[in-house]
Amino acid sequence: MPENVKVALVIGAGVATGGSVAKRFAREGYVACMVRRKGDRLNDLVN
Repeated sequence: MPENVKVALVIGAGVATGGSVAKRFAREGYVACMVRRKGDRLNDLVN
């Protein structure tokens, strides 16, 4: 991975605030790493 890649770790990326924050970082060119207790529920957000 190049040195100038911007990365955001979003803990608690659910359907409300956390998910919106992750989407915003992704739109701004960040690699958004999302975490939540039930990881299988991240599929909709990732798509």
